Amino acid sequence: MKPEQKSLIDYRRYRSEDCLKEAELLIQHNHFNAAVNRLYYACFYIVSALLLSEDMYSAKHSGIISLFNRHWVRHQRVDKSLGRFYKEIFSYRQKGDYDDLVYFEREQAELLYQEATAFVNILKSKLP
Repeated sequence: MKPEQKSLIDYRRYRSEDCLKEAELLIQHNHFNAAVNRLYYACFYIVSALLLSEDMYSAKHSGIISLFNRHWVRHQRVDKSLGRFYKEIFSYRQKGDYDDLVYFEREQAELLYQEATAFVNILKSKLP
């Protein structure tokens, strides 16, 4: 692996962890839609790092989801529930960012925080 690639993987791992911290603070201050956005990006960054570790990349979020499902979920390298969760958190982020009259509640944001934290930790353990 080239040093530049390793640096980018490390950066994306760091951004994933940072997004989880941001989400925690946003939940504490009752900004649940923004927290869901940060939780999605925590997952996005760690999946991006994982794919990059195998020389895979997509410029589109849907492409990242597709590559993750094709190369990790379908080949049973991670549990299917992780693929479902990643699609779910993407959908929630889309709704929260782009749809009108969408308000996430504390309970939902806290549950998503727990699930996203577990998701990130599992995928971090798969990184080189």
